[in-house]
Amino acid sequence: MPVHSEPIQGYRIHWADSILEAGIASEWTSFPSSSTDTLDAGYLAALEQAQPGDLSFRYGLLYYRDDGQPVARIALQVLNFTSRNFKFPKTTWKTLLAMIALRFRRFRVIMAGNLFSVGKPMIDCPDEDHLPALLQATEIEARRLNYDLLLLKDLPEYWHESVFENAGYHPFEADLTMQLSLPASWNSFDDYLHALTKKYRQRAVKIRRSGSLLERRWLTPAEVRTGANAINRLFRSVQEKQVVRMGIVDVRYFLALSTALGDRFRMLGYFLQDRLVGFASYIRHGDELEVHYIGMDYTVNATHQLYFNILLDGIEHAIRDRYAKLELGRTAREAKAVCGCRPHPFRDRYKTRNAGIQRLLNRMAASFTEDEGASWQIRHPFGERMI
Repeated sequence: MPVHSEPIQGYRIHWADSILEAGIASEWTSFPSSSTDTLDAGYLAALEQAQPGDLSFRYGLLYYRDDGQPVARIALQVLNFTSRNFKFPKTTWKTLLAMIALRFRRFRVIMAGNLFSVGKPMIDCPDEDHLPALLQATEIEARRLNYDLLLLKDLPEYWHESVFENAGYHPFEADLTMQLSLPASWNSFDDYLHALTKKYRQRAVKIRRSGSLLERRWLTPAEVRTGANAINRLFRSVQEKQVVRMGIVDVRYFLALSTALGDRFRMLGYFLQDRLVGFASYIRHGDELEVHYIGMDYTVNATHQLYFNILLDGIEHAIRDRYAKLELGRTAREAKAVCGCRPHPFRDRYKTRNAGIQRLLNRMAASFTEDEGASWQIRHPFGERMI
C-alpha cells in the first residue's frame, strides 16, 4: 500500500517510499509518457537496491478529481546532507562556520531529480495545467519530511517560468555539465584527432602514449563481484577528492545497474600488470553515451595519465558506436574542456526554509565554483576542421 494519500484542491496524490509498493508500481509502469528512461521502474528499483548510505526515496502519483488514471508522477530523492557530503576546498572564517554547521546539524535536501544521472528530469507531467498542483503536493510532502532545501532539478525548458515563480522557487544558476557533440562525419578516433589544433593534437597523442601499457578490458558482472574490494577502493579514492559527494554508493550500485539496464550499462576495467588500477562505467541513453562513475589509482594516474585516457577512451567509444553526443558530467571541467567538451547548463529551481540555509547554500555553491576555477572557459582545442 502507498505510504499515504493526500487530497489537494480537486486533486489527490499517492506517495510511496518504494517503487515496488503494490499500490503504486502498476500505475507507475503503465503511465502514458515519453519521459526519460531514468523514470523506468526497473531503474528506480535498482537505485533502491544499491542502498545509498545517505538517501531515501519517495514516489508520487497525482490524480485529478475522481479520474482513475494519474495525470503526473514524480520521483523524489531525500538526502540527509552532512559534513561527509561536502568538502570546502579553502578554509576561511565563512567556510569554517559552514563546516561547523554541517558537522553538528544534518540538513534535509528533498530533490525532485536524480543524483545519479545528468539532465534527466524526474518530474513527468505531460499537461502543464496539472503542474501547479503537483508542485503544491510536493512541497506539502517536503514539509512533512522536514526539508531544509527543496530542489527541482533538470527541468524541461518548455515549462513556463511563471509556474515556478508563482510557487516561490528561485533559479539555481551553478549547475552545468560538460558535453561533446560528435559530428556525423567522424568515423574514427583519428577524425577527432585531426579536428584538434596542433597543440591539442600533440597533447592527446602524448596522453595515449602514456597510457599504452594500460590493458583495457570490459568487465562482466561476475568480474565486478569478484573485484568488489578493488572497485570500492578505486571509487572511494575519486569520491574523497570531490568537493560534493552525494548519493554515496559502492559496488552494489554497479551490479544493480547491470541487472536493470542490461547491455545499456557497461564497465571498462584498466589493468596494469594484471592489477585493476581504474574503471569507467558507461550508460547508453538513445543517441547519447554517458561516461558515468569512474574509479582510479592516483599513483597510476600520475605515471600513465589514467584520467585523461579514460576521457579519450570515452570519445573513441562514442565515435566508434555512432553516438551523437558524449556526456561527461559536472566535475573536472578544465580536463574535459581540454578534450573539446563544452558546458551545458541546466534549468534548476529551489526554495529554502530559512535565511540561514540560504546562506549555507550560497557558500557551498561559491566554493564549488571556485574549486572548478575559470581557466576551463578559455580552452578551445578544435580548429576550423571541426566546423
